[in-house]
Amino acid sequence: MTAAIDNTSANKRLAKELSTLLWSGKYDEFEAHCTADYVGHDPAVPDGMRTVADVRDQFDPIHDAMSDVTYEVLDVVAEGDHVFHRGRVSGIHTGEYMGMPATNERISIEDHIEWRFEDGKLAESWAQYDAMGVMRQIGMDVPGAN
Repeated sequence: MTAAIDNTSANKRLAKELSTLLWSGKYDEFEAHCTADYVGHDPAVPDGMRTVADVRDQFDPIHDAMSDVTYEVLDVVAEGDHVFHRGRVSGIHTGEYMGMPATNERISIEDHIEWRFEDGKLAESWAQYDAMGVMRQIGMDVPGAN
């Protein structure tokens, strides 16, 4: 087996583990797998997430608003230092989120994430997710969204 194939397989495993750590609220363990200059690109964070505190600020409101949270990686494609995956987080909306009171209904959010690794550590990530779908699921009025 070549080194590139070994890295690709290891990076795929690490991307899945990192998703699990984030959705389990294990931010310190997540950070241990990141380079010192990691940047997480997210549409809701224009300057990017650069510290574990930034990651907490992004994920804690979701953890606070949802119970019984699970994350499932649906598809993974990787080559070398880049891993792309599509996943789904789901949970029961038991707390206020985005100003909306709990519905006590199960909601789900699908995402697409590109992970870039350097020497076995996460250097950069780009996330896209169905924000409008979440808004509709929690009862927000989303003009123009059908």
